[in-house]
Amino acid sequence: MRFEAKSVDPSLMRYVTTGDWEIIGDLVSITVADYGMRDENAFLVALHELVESFVCNKDGIKEKRVSDESTQHMIAADVERIVCNAMGIDWDEHKRVWNAIQFNHTNRGLLVCDKCAFGVRAVKDELK
Repeated sequence: MRFEAKSVDPSLMRYVTTGDWEIIGDLVSITVADYGMRDENAFLVALHELVESFVCNKDGIKEKRVSDESTQHMIAADVERIVCNAMGIDWDEHKRVWNAIQFNHTNRGLLVCDKCAFGVRAVKDELK
């Protein structure tokens, strides 16, 4: 298995999100939306995606159909939080970065999981 991580302009993401993963053959492609955050925050999101993709692949989930309540997402959030703390970054500050993104992009449907610092897409009808 090979891994690739990159940050891109948010308009190039497959859907409105802060991070995404996709398995293409033996390649796990990690993409982080470049909203101008610090490298440390982008790294933590990429790490979250990497862990989530690996756990999903192990569990037979090949596509990015992971809800913010799923076991795979929560494992990735736990790892993200542990590494965040190990790096000396305040978890609440890391979440504030994503809350600011949420505020600036709510008209595009971006929500932030309250259990981690991760952006997820939501369809308005699902929120009713």
